Amino acid sequence: IPFDLPEASRVQIQIYDLTGREVAVVASGQYSAGSHMVTFNGSGLPSGIYIIRAQMLAEDPKREMHRFTGKMMLMK
Repeated sequence: IPFDLPEASRVQIQIYDLTGREVAVVASGQYSAGSHMVTFNGSGLPSGIYIIRAQMLAEDPKREMHRFTGKMMLMK
C-alpha cells in the first residue's frame, strides 16, 4: 500500500472486512515526509473485498487530519 506524505505525520492504516471488523493494522506510527510503502499480508484471510482506512495527522496541531478510505480485493 503506497502513500506519500508532504510533511512528517503520524500514520495509521487499518484493514476492515465488509462487516466492519478490523482484520489488520498495517501501519501505526510516525513517518517522515516522502514516499512510503507498507505491506498487507492477507494470507490468513479469505478471498474477498476489504476496506483500507488511512489517517495522517501532521505534527503541527493546527493542521487538519487527512483521511482516505478505499477498497481492495484479496484473491487467492
